[in-house]
Parts: sequence; structure tokens; C-alpha cells
Amino acid sequence: MRIEELIILSFGKFKNRNIKLSEGLNLIYGENEAGKSTIHKFIEGMFYGFFKSYTKTKRYNNSYDRYFPWNTNQYKGTLKYFNDNSIYRIERNFEKGNDEVRVLDEKTGEDISNMCEYNPITRVIEPTSLHIGINKSIYKNTISIAQLNNKTDGNFGREVKDKLINLGGTLDNEISVKNVIERLEKKVDNIGTKNRLKTSPYGKVIRDLNKLNKERDKSYKMFENTKEYQYKITKLKKELERLIKKKDKLENDVYKYKCKEIGDKYIKVKDLLNEIDDLHKEAYKLKRFKNIKIEDYGEIIKHENTVETMEENILRIKKNILNIEEKLNDINILMNGDNLLKENNLLKENLSIYEGLKHKVKARKFFFGVFCLIIILGLYSGYFYHNIFYILSGIIFLFNIYIGFKIKSINNSILDEKVIIKELEDEKIKKQNELRDTEKFLHNQLIEKNTEIERLKTKLAEENMGIKFILNKNDFNNIDDLKKGIEKKRLYEEVNNKINYKRDILSGILMKDTFEELEEKVKKCMNVSIENINIKEDIMEELEELKNSITIKDKEISNLEEKVNTMHSLFRPIQEIDEEISIKRSLIDKYEKELDAINIAKSTIEKISKNIHREFAPKLNEKVSRIINDITYGRYKEVKITESLEMKIIDRNNNLIDINSLSYGTIDQIYFSLRFAIIDIIKKDKNIPLILDDCFIQYDDEILSNILDFIYKESMNRQIILFTCQNREQNILNNKEYKFSYIEI
Repeated sequence: MRIEELIILSFGKFKNRNIKLSEGLNLIYGENEAGKSTIHKFIEGMFYGFFKSYTKTKRYNNSYDRYFPWNTNQYKGTLKYFNDNSIYRIERNFEKGNDEVRVLDEKTGEDISNMCEYNPITRVIEPTSLHIGINKSIYKNTISIAQLNNKTDGNFGREVKDKLINLGGTLDNEISVKNVIERLEKKVDNIGTKNRLKTSPYGKVIRDLNKLNKERDKSYKMFENTKEYQYKITKLKKELERLIKKKDKLENDVYKYKCKEIGDKYIKVKDLLNEIDDLHKEAYKLKRFKNIKIEDYGEIIKHENTVETMEENILRIKKNILNIEEKLNDINILMNGDNLLKENNLLKENLSIYEGLKHKVKARKFFFGVFCLIIILGLYSGYFYHNIFYILSGIIFLFNIYIGFKIKSINNSILDEKVIIKELEDEKIKKQNELRDTEKFLHNQLIEKNTEIERLKTKLAEENMGIKFILNKNDFNNIDDLKKGIEKKRLYEEVNNKINYKRDILSGILMKDTFEELEEKVKKCMNVSIENINIKEDIMEELEELKNSITIKDKEISNLEEKVNTMHSLFRPIQEIDEEISIKRSLIDKYEKELDAINIAKSTIEKISKNIHREFAPKLNEKVSRIINDITYGRYKEVKITESLEMKIIDRNNNLIDINSLSYGTIDQIYFSLRFAIIDIIKKDKNIPLILDDCFIQYDDEILSNILDFIYKESMNRQIILFTCQNREQNILNNKEYKFSYIEI
């Protein structure tokens, strides 16, 4: 048999983790807290679950809570294993209340769970019953070896011996033959024997029986003395019976009268109930209006007033917007129309004059230059040719002076025109700026007004939503319907007040009774004739005298009975004593039978245990010796388990050594060998996998190397899963060139 695959859906820290295993040796490496022990515990859980062993009811052990998934409520997984050329699949849900186990044939998908044993305590199947065939305790003490808590003192040898006794006798470390014998002996001590009558329960019962026999004799004498009192009690009881009969007749007459009163009360109550029923019907018609809140009507009126005010404000703002838009239109007309046309024309006219004057200046300057040239030529000609040219030059000079004055005059006019043009342009720019500022101000006002309208519209929508919400909450379409509903609510409350008033009257009539109780009284009185019923005035006095007489007689009887009881209290009734004597005798008989049964059981268990050990020890000696010889390379070649169940070991020099004198490492190896040997003996026909969880963490390198040689040899015949948090195992196996499957988590 070998484990093929672990599918951890949700277990401890793992979720949706698959681990595939191979035949032979599987080395699973992970640092501390990586989850090695979680995977080890997952394998155990898939095979056996997390139930406490040997309990009468279904109980979970501590591992259930310890490995509950961290981040999910799912708690499940799957384990696949190979056996006899077939692969099987175990599916388990660990969750409390939903725990379930199935075993499937992986090849065909057939559910073969019915082939497994069913555990009536856990109420799930036991998948290991199909192919493994060992219980959880043997599994944990043999094929599944967790981190060992070894001891180095002499007590460990005795502990190994005790485990050998238990495993040899019962194959279960949790069922101790030694503990059973000790418990049987303790039970004998608890019961006691005839030799310990003073201190044992058995002796106490015998002493109690003797006391009861003496008490019975005294009680019999007291019984004879109480006969006279019993005669007086009998006579008084007869007189009391006569008085009670007479009282009952008078009470019957009173009862008839009460029946008449009950009938009258019933009629009044019935009428009131009918009135209340009619009011309930009326209230039922108005029931739909009962949850209306009157304050909602006030709220809706507030909303309406707010809506009205907002609508008025919106209209007012819209009028303001129209005024602003008209003003903007006027500004546009002023900026683009006739208002600036006059300034533009005047400016153009002055610009035209200005250009004309500039043209005249240029013309006169031209002539002035020409005349200056002529003057120069005239002066030159007068000097060289004739004096007439001086005269002509003088005339032209005078004319040129005139032209100079004209040019100066025109330049002054040009300067004046420049000033006028500048003033006209400044005036035009000033008016344009004023109009633009006004236009900008009006635009800002327009934006503010539009923003205010949008804000009011939003608020108006909110107010309308508030109205709609209140109407919807009260299931009405409009405010008028809500107003009518409020009137209906007031009417509903008035009807309820009437119902409460009628109920108060009804309670006053019924008093402590219910209608059903009154009706029951009426039914009881139905066969009572109440016609012409009259009660004498003194009947109640006569009835009271009878009751007093009955009380006196009853008290006399009670006093006599108390005397009898007092005498009886001093001495118990003979019948009660006889019953207790019978119980004590039965208890003595029970103790004697229990002692016989315990002695027989003790003898039988000791005999069976010795027989099983006699057959089991030689095989165990042989197996353990072979293994210890292999893993110590002949240093210790044989282990002996003596008839007294003492463990001794023979070294290579044939020295017989007591186990308690050995070193920690050697004892640990013997214990390891012992586990191997036991599983081989009890499951010799099946190579069940061996699971080791950090078992060799305290071994030195030499011992570890020896152990790994043995494990590798064993892995040729069975699957071995070795968990480790160190690299030593991998390094040693690699150095020896051993083939193994390496898995890192």
C-alpha cells in the first residue's frame, strides 16, 4: 500500500494545496512553522478524523480546533492511495455537524463506502477498515511517528516495558492491561472483604443490617401501643363524614343561587362582547389609516408653503432677468448704433481737415523751397549779369516770407486739429469703456440671477420630493387624500377608545375570570334547576356553624394522628424497615458476587495476557534484534524481552546489558525499532507506509546516517514519508546516492 496524493482543500494554514507522493522514500522538507506537522496531522485526520477514542458519545479531540482553517469555514480534503493494483480516494469533510467520509474507486468512480465499517458513535464510516485494518492508537504508536519526547533517565526503560505489556496484550497503547489489573484490585479494596468489616463498604452493610434487625423489634412493640388512638380516630372520622354531607347539601343550594348569578353575568358579558366585536369590525375598516402620522400633515403644509414662496421668488427673479436683458440690449444699441455715429462723423471730419492742412503745408513747403532756389539763382544772376535779377529776387523773397507765415499758420491749425481729434478719441473711448463696464456688471447680475433660479429649482425639487415622500410613506396620491386619511385616523382612535372603555367594563364584570372560564361555569350550571330558587337568610350562618364543627372535629383527628405520627417518628414502620433489610441483604449479595467476578476477571486477564505475551515476545525479539543490529552496524546485535517483561540488549561482545543503563540515543533507537517490529508483526501481510515527523532532530550525524541506511533499505518494500526541518537528511541521502523523492513546502 502507498499514499499517492494529498489534496488539502482547506486544513490549517493550507488551502487548495496538492502534494503528490512516490513509492519508496519521500523526503518532505520545510522550515519550522512551514506546515510539516500540519500535513502529518492531515494524513492522520483523513484516515481517522479527529474523534476521541473510547467514548460513549461523539466527541472531538484538541486537534480539531488546532487545525481548523484560518480564513474559511470549509474544513475538508482528499487522500488518494494505491492498494492491490487499484487507486482509492478518501474524501472527508471535518466540519462539525457536516462531517462526512466517502471512499471511492478512483478508476471507476464507484462509491464503495458501504464496504467500510460504520462507527455508530461518530456516525461516519472508518475508511481504514477497508485496507489498513488498524485503529488510531496503533497507527499513532507504530506507522505514524511524530516528534519524539524521549527521556534520558532510568524511568524511560520502565516506560518502554509498560508500553510493550500493553501492545503485547491488546495491540493498543490506550488500553492498558496493567491499568485494568490495578483498577480491579482497587475495586476490591473499595468494596472490602470479610477480613475488613470495620472499614470497608461491605462491612458497613453488615453492621447496618444488624442495627435494622434491632430497630424492627422496637417498632413492633410501639405498634401495639397505637391501636387505642386508631380506634378514637375512626369514630371521629365517621362523625366528621356526617357533618360534611350536611354541609355539602347546604353548599349545593348556595351553588344553585350562584348559578343564577353566573347566568345573568354571562348575558351581560355576551352583550358587551358583541358590542366590542362590532367596534372591532369598524376599526378593521379604518385599520389602514392607523399608521398615519398627524405631524406629517403639518410637515407637508410647511413644504407647500416653501414651494409657493420659492415659485414666487423664481417669477420675481425671472422678471429681473428680463429687465437686465433689456438693459443689455440698450447697451448693444448704444455701442453699435447712432449714439456713437455723431462722434465718429465729427472725428472723421476733423481727420479730413487735418489731412487737408497737412497737404497744404507740404505744397507750401514745396513752393517755399522752389522760391528759395529762385532767389539764390536771382542773386547769382544779378551779380554776374544784371541788377534786375536782384529786384526779382527781392520780390520773390518777400513772397516767400508770406508763404512762411502761411505755413506757420497752417501748422498752428494742424496742432489745434490734433488736440480736437485727441479729445474726440478720448471721449469715444471713455463712452465705450463706460458701456462695457455697465454691460459686464449686467452680465454678472444675469449669471447670479440664473444661478439663483437653478438653486431655487433644486430646492423646489427637494421640497416636492419631501411632499412626495410623505405622501408615499402614508400611501396617498395627494394632500387632500392625506387630510381625509388623518380624519379617518382620528375616527380609528375614537373607535379604539370605545373598545378599551368596553373592555374595562368587561373586566369589571368578569373580575378574575376569563370569558372561557365564565362560559365553562355556565355549562356546568346548565343542568342545575334555578327556577324559584330562594335562599333562607340564616342558611349562611348555619353553613358557617357546620364548617366550624367540621374544623373542630378535623383538628381533634389531626391531634390524635399527630400523636400516632410522633410515636411512629420515634420508630419507623415495620414495612419500611423490612424493605431496607431486604435492600441491605441484596447489597451484601451484590458485593459478594462482585468480589467473585473481580477475582475471576483478574485471574482470566492475567492468564490471557501471559499467553499472548508468550506467543508475541519471540517474534518481537527477532524483529527488534534484526532492526537494531542493522541501524547500529552490529554494535548491538540482539534484544531480549524476558519472561518478567524486562528489556535487555546484547552488544557485539555478547554482553547482556539492562536497557536503563544505555545512552539516550540507543534507547531512542530501540524504541524506534520496537515500533517497526510491532507493525510488521501485526500487519505482516501488508506493507503499510511509515510516516516520520522530525523524529531524528536530536540525533548526531553518525546515528542519523545509520538510521537513514535502514530507512532506505525499508523503502524498497514500503513507502516511507519523512518530514524534516533540516538539510542533513537530504545531504546524507545525496552523498550515499540513494534515490528518493524530494518535496519542499
